[in-house]
Amino acid sequence: MKYINKHRSLLLITLLCPFLVQCFATTQDLRTLELRMRTVNSKIQNIDRSFDDLEEETTSRANKATVETLQKHQANTANTLDELKTEVLRLRGDIEESSHNTQKLQEDAVDYRDNLSTRFHDLTDAIENLRAGNDEFGEKINDLEKRVQGNEQKLAEILTTIKDQKVASANLAAEKSRKATEAAAKAAKAAHEARLKAAEKAKAADKARRAKAGKPHVIEPDKAKKKVSKTGTGKAGKKSAGKDPAQQLFDSGVAAFASKKFQEAYAAFTNYIDKYPKGSLIAKARFWMADSLYNQKEYELAILEYQKVIADYPKDNKAPPALLKQGLAFEKLKDLDTAKLVYYKLSDDYPNSKEAATAKKRLQKIK
Repeated sequence: MKYINKHRSLLLITLLCPFLVQCFATTQDLRTLELRMRTVNSKIQNIDRSFDDLEEETTSRANKATVETLQKHQANTANTLDELKTEVLRLRGDIEESSHNTQKLQEDAVDYRDNLSTRFHDLTDAIENLRAGNDEFGEKINDLEKRVQGNEQKLAEILTTIKDQKVASANLAAEKSRKATEAAAKAAKAAHEARLKAAEKAKAADKARRAKAGKPHVIEPDKAKKKVSKTGTGKAGKKSAGKDPAQQLFDSGVAAFASKKFQEAYAAFTNYIDKYPKGSLIAKARFWMADSLYNQKEYELAILEYQKVIADYPKDNKAPPALLKQGLAFEKLKDLDTAKLVYYKLSDDYPNSKEAATAKKRLQKIK
């Protein structure tokens, strides 16, 4: 009986060893197989006990046992062996499946490892490229910062230059204004001297005329009135007779200006300003006097007269036209920078005037 058990154990080991050597099961599969092996061993031990019991029973009841009983036990033993063979075959299948799964897992692990290695190398290359890109980007940023600093320095220099140019332009305008004032003073002095000389010549001529006639020249008031009344023709003479002298003098200047007799107009407006320095038409008279100079191309003198209207009568309706004509006079003198300043002042001080709209157009044209 022991020989049978030993033979059976060798048979099981012989059947299981090739599969156990070839398989590399996972931990969970090995545990499952171990439990199954324990179950098989338990069954084998039960069979051994059954054989021992059978042997004892055979020994004790040798005389009583019958051939039929022995055959029955043999049949049971054969069935048990068949069951063991079936269990061994099933275990063999499980072991093969586990071995296949293990091999597949190993292959997947190798592929996964290779994939991870490839991705790791790719990631390393990407990091190196990114690092190189960051270095290049940092160099570009440094270069841009240097360029910005250089541009800021250039901008500061340009602003300083512009400021200096504005100061120089203002000084130049002031110098031109001073020279124009001096020229105007000289012109006024020359005109006064010319008037004095003309008066002296007229006085000398009158004296010579009286001396030639042999009697003093007497102006009769009645005849003078008749002569003055005859200077008006028709209705115009009648209308001028009813006006005050200041208005008549101003209107004579306007009439001369309308007839493009700018020298006569200038003399009439100058006479008005001398006689009526506080008259209601003083601002307008000074404006027309400046316009008379402008039309005679005496632009520097006209600028000074326009300036008197702007400075002394800023609320008069002739102040915006005076600024506009002053800017045009500077344009005639080719002083475009000063003309721009005048137009800007006109737009700021009188934004709602029609002259301001004209000044904006002039600014667009001379830019």
